Amino acid sequence: MNLDILLSAQADVVMQAFDGDHILVYVMAAFLISVFVLMFYNRLYLYREQDAKMRSQSLNGRLALVLQTGNLRLWLYDVGKRHYITLSDKGEYDKEYNPVEFSEFFDRDDFEVMRKEIFNICEDRRSAASVSLRSNSRKKDRQRNYEVKISIIGTDKQGRPSRLLGILHDVTDEQARQQKVNQLLMRYHTVFNTSLVDMLYYDSKGVLRDINEKACQSFNIPDRDMVLQGNFRSE
Repeated sequence: MNLDILLSAQADVVMQAFDGDHILVYVMAAFLISVFVLMFYNRLYLYREQDAKMRSQSLNGRLALVLQTGNLRLWLYDVGKRHYITLSDKGEYDKEYNPVEFSEFFDRDDFEVMRKEIFNICEDRRSAASVSLRSNSRKKDRQRNYEVKISIIGTDKQGRPSRLLGILHDVTDEQARQQKVNQLLMRYHTVFNTSLVDMLYYDSKGVLRDINEKACQSFNIPDRDMVLQGNFRSE
């Protein structure tokens, strides 16, 4: 009888030890699984973060290229603070200016026109505006000309404008080129119309596009505009 009790007690000890080993194994397995899961999510997080960073760099590069190619600059207007915030070529915050500081960049009268348009947008009188600006330079050869597009990019809880975006386009070189073209056209028309010989101009399709006064007299044409609007073709 005592032998049976002793064997039973030894068996209980063995089973307890066996159960203890099983528990230790389960704990270790759970720990290893947790470590594996943490490593997996850490790698996944790093991968997503790296991917997001690469996408951001790619978008910033494209934005910089667009801004540089189009001679564009961006700035924000904070309605609450009434401050202007310039953005870098990458679309990141650059500097913040109060109205007096920001106005120093532009002609005083032009800036006042833009300021009124901004207030009109802030007061919901319009959703967007376009303004022409000149740089603040007393020397004409150094003055720059801009076209500014202003629109709403943020609203508050009441739906009122809270932030505006300004797209500043430097059109100085474009206007200079257009001015040269206009001057050449004026010279062309002056020479064309005052010539003492008959002059007619046909385009690449053979359609009459211009005729001078001498040719009108030679061909007895009473109405020059009627002839040009008739799309006459050369034979």
